[in-house]
Amino acid sequence: MRRMNLYFPVLVALLALLTGCNKETTLLPPREISEEVQVIADRYNEILTSTDKWVLAYKPENYEDSVYIQLQFAEEGKVDVLSGYRDFHTLQSATVYTFEGKYIPIITFADNTVFGTLADLYNGSAKFKINYIEEGEYFEFVRSDGYDDDAFRLIKMNASYEEKLTNQIDAILAQIAYEEEQARLSAEVRQKVKDFVEIESDFYFYNLTVDDFSAAINSFDTTARTISLTYKETSTSAPTDVTVGYTLTAEGIVLNPAIAYGAVSIDVIALGDLQYEDPDSPTAATSIEIVSAGNAGAGVMGYAHTAPYPYTRATDRSQTLADYFVNEYPSSVESRRFGSKATVYMEDFRGYIRSLPNFNPSGRHVYIIYAPNYTSSLRNLFWVGSSRRVDSDAAYGSMGFNLRVNIQGLGGNRMDMNEIIQQTNSTSTYGPVPDISERTQEYLDQITPAAGVTLVPYNMANEGSSGYRLRLVSTVDSRVWVEFSWSSSTYYNMVFN
Repeated sequence: MRRMNLYFPVLVALLALLTGCNKETTLLPPREISEEVQVIADRYNEILTSTDKWVLAYKPENYEDSVYIQLQFAEEGKVDVLSGYRDFHTLQSATVYTFEGKYIPIITFADNTVFGTLADLYNGSAKFKINYIEEGEYFEFVRSDGYDDDAFRLIKMNASYEEKLTNQIDAILAQIAYEEEQARLSAEVRQKVKDFVEIESDFYFYNLTVDDFSAAINSFDTTARTISLTYKETSTSAPTDVTVGYTLTAEGIVLNPAIAYGAVSIDVIALGDLQYEDPDSPTAATSIEIVSAGNAGAGVMGYAHTAPYPYTRATDRSQTLADYFVNEYPSSVESRRFGSKATVYMEDFRGYIRSLPNFNPSGRHVYIIYAPNYTSSLRNLFWVGSSRRVDSDAAYGSMGFNLRVNIQGLGGNRMDMNEIIQQTNSTSTYGPVPDISERTQEYLDQITPAAGVTLVPYNMANEGSSGYRLRLVSTVDSRVWVEFSWSSSTYYNMVFN
């Protein structure tokens, strides 16, 4: 006996586990019913089960339309239910119904049927006073709680009602298919955004550019779900900084709030495919296609070779940095740094210069651009300077190569300084200056192509310093850039943005 007591809790747990494995069924508790009502209920059961299918057009108090419900009654209080209401639009077999009532019969449906859900959500009912209309051969359903006296007819299924039920079910299936497709598309958009933010490129600019809008992307934060941009409403406007939230939908990125000014309104950015524009790494993405951006047109978002907008002078927005350098700047700029790809070209060119006769291979090597408006005879000059070693090694001197180039603006923030007009040699006591114009032209084709360079202001605050420098960024390959320093501190704090 003691052993049985020890094992009894285990047996109970095992039985509970086995019971939990069975399919859940709904059992209605016995209802109070009088003998008189039971006689009527038995007759109603006989009528209900003798007809293959019934249909009820039922409208709960707070539901917009009638729900068509097909009922197929069977013996032992079982009924198959099919309805035009979502989640109950497939056949629910062998649910339970009962009769109750002291004076009049009341039919009750299980809470896990469409009746229970409509009761919970839309002030419907799962219990109805039921009355058979002999001459019409249909039943009347009236809510048993006395909420209202609306009567609903339970009639034998016919072609008209079958079509109405089918239409409701088809609409539900279409909605489900649509939602599944939207979910699939949303998953695609999430993957596209993930792929986009993981792009790594050494292209100089990071833009969002479409037909009627262009901005620099400062950050794309997938954790905070924000995008920070800088844009100009017009080419002569001051830049506007904005941070907007975003959500993802099946269509793309929804901005909140939308970017709007004038006739431009960007609320949704529809994304296309990743773009591959790096000839050095053809399998590496550089940007993503924008199919549409509100009413601003189509374009791309990501790394680019061109600036998002012209950099204009803070005190005179009609003047771009290229305009200023070509037309007004009274002095020169000296090379300071080179981008990774420009460094390759520069080192090759420097090696050529240092290989010339009598030149110190470890000497200083610098480029200076004299602006077209420079006051001396050095205007429109690309000056290459290097240390020179005399044959005796007794002394050092410097020799410069003066190469007259055609420096001109190309509109916007672009400048051309690719065409060498002539080489005018510096005066030197260290022997003749060789002609390097042909080799210099090759170098200029690499760092300042005929298509032009973008003049970009570089804020030294990025490196904890102050003032601005000037970068010439190739419009053909923005990885090729050269940074120049103003020749006078007078110009260090001139702001172009």
